[in-house]
Amino acid sequence: MRARKNSKLSSSGILCTTHQVMTLRPIIAIASVLLLSCVSEKANNAFSKIESGILDRAELLTAAQEDSISSLIQGLKRDVGSEVFVLTVNTLAYEKLEELSLRMADSLRIGRSTHNDGLLIMVALTDRKARIEVGTGLENIIRDEIAARVMRNTIVPNFEKEKYSLALYTAVSEISTLIRDNRELVGTKPTWK
Repeated sequence: MRARKNSKLSSSGILCTTHQVMTLRPIIAIASVLLLSCVSEKANNAFSKIESGILDRAELLTAAQEDSISSLIQGLKRDVGSEVFVLTVNTLAYEKLEELSLRMADSLRIGRSTHNDGLLIMVALTDRKARIEVGTGLENIIRDEIAARVMRNTIVPNFEKEKYSLALYTAVSEISTLIRDNRELVGTKPTWK
């Protein structure tokens, strides 16, 4: 009984004496600091990826390829204000692409809230699916038929040849050119025919 009075359960459920717990506290504190610094570094890395306009969760792109695509995205943002974001994932994990892409576009807050001029290019590699999600402030420029053309002529054929970087770079370039050439339409309400 006396040993039990001086014993405590550790966080892992192991019975430890008071002395053992006191000895473990500095080790636990150091481990916590190390863990938090790793988490913080990962969070900063993820944040910088988001700021670049690319989140390559499927790991399709090299760092140089990401930088190349990011320069197009940042150039458009600097020149016009509109934002394009590229998101790749390995799988949809039984989610519908349409629902996931909308949710991701909302959670990433792509585009200016005053113009709703964000655009998401999302690719699910193993599911062999892709989608271009267009904010309403860009719908007079990137209509459904234009997004479908970019998918059909640029993204799909290059993905079939496993030329992922070329597909995404060319898609972002085509979309950026269309937005730049029609900047007066950015943020306007869609006109439906």
